Amino acid sequence: MWLHAMIRSIRLLPAALVALAACTPMHYERPGAAPGQIALDERQCSDLAARQAFLYSPYPFGPSSYMMRNPSAYLAWRNQVELDELQAGRDLTDFCMRARGYQLVPDTGTTITWTTP
Repeated sequence: MWLHAMIRSIRLLPAALVALAACTPMHYERPGAAPGQIALDERQCSDLAARQAFLYSPYPFGPSSYMMRNPSAYLAWRNQVELDELQAGRDLTDFCMRARGYQLVPDTGTTITWTTP
């Protein structure tokens, strides 16, 4: 029984890592770049990266017949595909922005406060 709980926890690890990475506010900077230019470059890189991540998916053949008969296995597979495409898109966006001379830096002056009801 504990093995199933451990496997279930491991399956949630990618989602937890994505959520944790999202907690640190970051932005791209390049000396001399106007905010409008940064936004335009980031949007162009993001669009190109999303297309490439979709086209070069590591799952070209779709789900197996077992997954089609087992809904929970299919959903787990589909979630993994979407997480992999999301991560590939982020990596490609970062590569594109760095190729254009930008650096990803943490936001300064941003304070996250937690309130309890």
